[in-house]
Amino acid sequence: MLMLVPDWKPSPPFFGDYGECLKGHHDSYITYQTMGVYPNTVSIPVVQESYVCDVREYPNGDGPDYQQRYREYEARLAEWYKRHPEKA
Repeated sequence: MLMLVPDWKPSPPFFGDYGECLKGHHDSYITYQTMGVYPNTVSIPVVQESYVCDVREYPNGDGPDYQQRYREYEARLAEWYKRHPEKA
């Protein structure tokens, strides 16, 4: 069976590499969980807590992993332009 695969132009890396979180804080907020069956329902407050990162190792998202993926993207893009010189 012959399958035709479209030759799409490569796209740059989508996700950045921000590295480790160097400094952050815990943030708490209240959500409400509804229990019971209508019309006999009750909303119970639930305290949720999450960790928020304030300072990252690479704040611009340009860590080593991103740089490696970007170099790979540039190589794929150059190959694509060789196959499609009319789009250069």
